[in-house]
Amino acid sequence: HPINWNIKTYQTLASTQDTLKAMIVSGEAEEGTLIHALEQTSGYGRHGRKWKSASGNLSFSFMLSPQVSLAQKSTLSLIAGIALTHAIQSILALQSVDDIILKWPNDIMLNGEKCAGILLENIEDHLIIGIGVNISCAPIEGSTCLFENQKKPPITKEALLDRFLTEFGDLYPVWIEKGFCGFKSDYMRLSYKKGTNVCVKLPSNNIEGLFHGVDEDGSMLILCKDTKKLQKITAGEVFFV
Repeated sequence: HPINWNIKTYQTLASTQDTLKAMIVSGEAEEGTLIHALEQTSGYGRHGRKWKSASGNLSFSFMLSPQVSLAQKSTLSLIAGIALTHAIQSILALQSVDDIILKWPNDIMLNGEKCAGILLENIEDHLIIGIGVNISCAPIEGSTCLFENQKKPPITKEALLDRFLTEFGDLYPVWIEKGFCGFKSDYMRLSYKKGTNVCVKLPSNNIEGLFHGVDEDGSMLILCKDTKKLQKITAGEVFFV
């Protein structure tokens, strides 16, 4: 199931995600359509949080139409996270996997600070995956950019995008066939270590405990501090404590 990418690059957009949504509604988009903005003025992440995208950073969204279950669809953001982590590792020539980690469910941390985020949305049975990577600057406190960590010639947005598409294109057919369970061990190698102290913010309460891993459907498992039992987390915000 190879992806035929159709990349459309714009100088400035309010949101690559919203632009692609409008194209889907109007029938202008097909599987593999990718919207790339050199500058994004009103980007957003999960829960509508503003994602600042300066002109030197990478912002893009793409559409896929996998014929899989709704439960499997929800794990595609984790697959995108694996592909993006591999791409950044390659671009920066990182020697240690501990330099960059996947923070469940959708953040990529570089030397302890956020450098990239992934957003997955479902519209009319299609999936839109939005990705933002801080390349030249880190506009939000507590974040970092790739320029601050580079160990070889300057990184270009085009090189990182091309590397990501290659990585993701290799993983996507396997995900179609096997689902997330085929990538569980890969995800765990790139994620924070088992036993890491975390706090999960839920709509009604917070849960503190030890990170225990992810299961076959991409949910996070946490050994609760209070109950001493494993709890499955399907959605929430994770903080290190």
